[in-house]
Amino acid sequence: MIRYLLAGVLLFLGFSVAFAPAGLLDRLLEAGGQADMTDTRGTVWQGQANLLVNGLPLGTVNWDFAATSLLQLQPGYDWRLEGDGKQLNGYSAAGFNSLQTQAQGNIDNSAVNPLLRPYDIFVSGQFVLQPTSVALQTDSSQITQLDGQIDWSGGLVRYTLSGILRESTLPPLSAFLSMSAAGSPEAIVYVSGQQTPVMIATLGEDGFAKVSITKLFTKLVGNAWPGSDPDHAVVIEVEEQIF
Repeated sequence: MIRYLLAGVLLFLGFSVAFAPAGLLDRLLEAGGQADMTDTRGTVWQGQANLLVNGLPLGTVNWDFAATSLLQLQPGYDWRLEGDGKQLNGYSAAGFNSLQTQAQGNIDNSAVNPLLRPYDIFVSGQFVLQPTSVALQTDSSQITQLDGQIDWSGGLVRYTLSGILRESTLPPLSAFLSMSAAGSPEAIVYVSGQQTPVMIATLGEDGFAKVSITKLFTKLVGNAWPGSDPDHAVVIEVEEQIF
């Protein structure tokens, strides 16, 4: 009798989870404080919603639960994100106090320029997110692992310097994403196929992002830094708190 009662309870729980509304995922994301979903449809197994991160709409996300992830005790989802100027897909899995994501896809300049507008920067061209993996510690929102690459096709860049609107045409660039020796997320940008960095960006645990620009970059934009410093020397650094 107990055996049949237990089987009935398990069957009931299985159906409850299988047909649980997709809104449950929304409440889980809200608990993390970084992301939100609206207009959720489907179930936690398979569904669709509009995704926002820190209030910024990213597009429509579709997800499918990866049943085999239960064997690893890390529930995971295959997902696809589509929005204005972006098409990304990947896999995300939740562990104890952690979240791992692998992603790749294409991003148009129309999706990037709204992020750059507060800095009076406009870029043309296309971005390709090569297969990239990132791990996040959920209780502190700190990135603990990062490995990937972003390629930019190059093209026209407009920016404001000393109150004057300027523009330059840059060659294709590649940003290599990793963790620095100090344990912080880091992106080192090179002219594609070359080995001298043009820019180094790091994100500290205090929420400050630092961007270091080398002499080579000043040459690329037609405003070469004076002096005899080598091309790889950092000549400008800017820092801003982003969270």
